Amino acid sequence: MTQGGILVAWLMLIGVALFLVLAALKRIKPKPSSSRRESVLSWLRNYYWVAMLITGVGLGIGATTFYLAEVGYSVAGIVNALRAEAWRDTPNAEDLRNLATATAVLLAALAAATTMIFQLVKVWIAERQTKTSEQSHITDQINKAVEGLGTEKNVKTDDGVETTRPNIEVRVGAIYALERIAQDSPRDHVQIMEILTAYVRENAPAASALKFQQDDFPVATNHPDLRWVDTDGWSPERIRRYLTIYWETKGRAHRKSGGKAEDNTFGQHACHSRRWAAGLRPRADIQSAMQVIARRSAKQIQAERSDPRYSRMGYQIDLRDCNLQGIKLTEPAFEGANFAGSYLDGAHLQEANLNHANLEYSHFRSADLRFSELNFANFESADLEVADLEGVIMKAVDLKNANLGGTDLTGATLDGSDLDWTDITSSDLSHTSLVMCVFKRIRMYQPARFTDANLAGGAFFSCDLSSASLTEKQLQSTYGAFDTKLGRDSEKSSQTGIETSLAFPKHWLSFPLRDYNYFFEQWRLWLDHPDTYIPHENES
Repeated sequence: MTQGGILVAWLMLIGVALFLVLAALKRIKPKPSSSRRESVLSWLRNYYWVAMLITGVGLGIGATTFYLAEVGYSVAGIVNALRAEAWRDTPNAEDLRNLATATAVLLAALAAATTMIFQLVKVWIAERQTKTSEQSHITDQINKAVEGLGTEKNVKTDDGVETTRPNIEVRVGAIYALERIAQDSPRDHVQIMEILTAYVRENAPAASALKFQQDDFPVATNHPDLRWVDTDGWSPERIRRYLTIYWETKGRAHRKSGGKAEDNTFGQHACHSRRWAAGLRPRADIQSAMQVIARRSAKQIQAERSDPRYSRMGYQIDLRDCNLQGIKLTEPAFEGANFAGSYLDGAHLQEANLNHANLEYSHFRSADLRFSELNFANFESADLEVADLEGVIMKAVDLKNANLGGTDLTGATLDGSDLDWTDITSSDLSHTSLVMCVFKRIRMYQPARFTDANLAGGAFFSCDLSSASLTEKQLQSTYGAFDTKLGRDSEKSSQTGIETSLAFPKHWLSFPLRDYNYFFEQWRLWLDHPDTYIPHENES
């Protein structure tokens, strides 16, 4: 074989090998934190047969380059030598025998080389069969586990009546079997999450949740303390809450005038709520299913986000309209999850990841969400009364019409959040960051604590702050309009012992304002140029 032919064959070998290597490496998708060595080892465990094919093809090309071409030349030389020996008058028998042996060896080598491609095909077919067998086994395991989720047992009640109840032990085992399958088979992870979330929705519906009852107060709309309130469309729960706050306010006024304090105060109401929430317990199988969902690995969560069968946001955990009261989870991962209309009263969700979660109309009464991340979450019309939100980070959160009565937000971060018709009665906002928050018609029937709260850049639109103890420094860092009612200066009052009313900052609009769009425009102008801004009506 000529030198040029060998060079061409070598170039072909290198090109084919590079193509196969690059095509195989495209299958590797390492995590950002994983090393290249770990990624390659992981790939080899899953696609070892690809490496075998690459090696086989490379050896075949090498054999073709260095041996098979030479075989052709050698065979031709041997045939010519045989012819020459045959035409001799006295052929050399030893030479003929050697030539025949060499011919047989070369032909055997040629046959072995030609069968290499068929051996590689057999490797590929065997791998396909193995994969098919594995997938069939996994499917059987999933089907068996799903059957376990519906297992029931017959039990006899105290009066001797036989009834059917869920077999909790078998169901819990099926839940953990599904978790194992999700870990071993990434392609089935999303489907298993769909199975588990559907199981929770069907076996713990919101209709089964216990409702908090404030039994000390009537709920009839003809109650004398509601005669001047428009209660059309109010639910009994809302009337109870209103009466609780009303009687607390009345009790404070009665005590201030030297009379006997009312027994039913908001503080007692909060204690009652906490005691009630402490007794809430989920069913064992629901607790197990939620634990499996909550402790998904980072790799599994990434698989959910990149699943092409769903929206551009990928697969999102769907736990709408569920009864999850009293659930206990440690550092649960629920980013982007949908909990709309669900009851999580008394839930323990410390350090949870609920960024971008949909929590509208949800119930978190007396729940523990300390140090959780709730950025960009939707809490519209959610009930967070007496919840513990100490140290949470919830930037740009929608709190429209939410109930934060008695909520502990000490040290929390609510920068850029929208508090529209939000109830912050008796909320503790001490040391809370409320930068750029919008307070629009907030409700505060009992004073909320703003001690050392950062209100820089915030806006107050049609708010009643008469019961709030703010400082002049806090107020000067905000923007508002004349129809916002101010209270006393807590800092000066504490220093002098005399109640000192807060004065309207000069940069606030000095007339009642109902057009929120105009107010929003002026607020933006003030934010852009706080030192030179002059309210529109004061311009000369």
